[in-house]
Amino acid sequence: MRQAAFRLVALALIAAASAACKEHDPATARAALDEQMAPARTLEQTFQRIHAQLGTLEPGPCSDLTIRSAIAQSQSRKVPFIDASALALTAKGAPVDPKLPLARFVSKVLLDRRATGAVTDQQSATDAAFDALTLTKGHDFLAAIRYEFRAPKADDQGFHGGELKGTLGLFELRSGKLVCAAPVFAQSHEEIAAKPGQTPQEAAATDLELESRRALHEAFAGMTSELNLDLG
Repeated sequence: MRQAAFRLVALALIAAASAACKEHDPATARAALDEQMAPARTLEQTFQRIHAQLGTLEPGPCSDLTIRSAIAQSQSRKVPFIDASALALTAKGAPVDPKLPLARFVSKVLLDRRATGAVTDQQSATDAAFDALTLTKGHDFLAAIRYEFRAPKADDQGFHGGELKGTLGLFELRSGKLVCAAPVFAQSHEEIAAKPGQTPQEAAATDLELESRRALHEAFAGMTSELNLDLG
């Protein structure tokens, strides 16, 4: 009886030790995290599909039926915005570089999302999955732009205006399917007056930022009046 009891205890200890080893095995632990943050992985794969389409994006009309059908089900009209450079990082699970030309325009909901590259434990994996599900539940579409940007320069040598030129696309957020697209163009004013405390360069940068925001809103409004563009 004692030998049988000892055997049962030994087997229980071995089983417990084996379970503990599995919990601390890096490969097993990582697989568990990957499974837990699957919704975030899926969302980033959709971002990759959207980014791939930006390279061949051409202006085209929106489908009012598609947009209205989505709104009827979700009652959501706000569309997050992101530029191609930021989207490339986001699709890889990396944070948006604040030094990118249009980083200030990226929607807060995208900047605040927990990316898979930031997942280190169960809590952060849960956060990433929750953020992905919240984003897709609260928004039907994503606006993304392929663009060329020339920053303005204002110094002792004179003033050289800047320019934003690109194509803005509207995509279904869950599928990554293109809905429509429109051209975007903005440039610096020929004369810019600096406000008190501003350097000429700061005034030039602010001017182009305001013109770029205006151009993006106008382009989006021309695509559809059913939705609202959410710029950061």
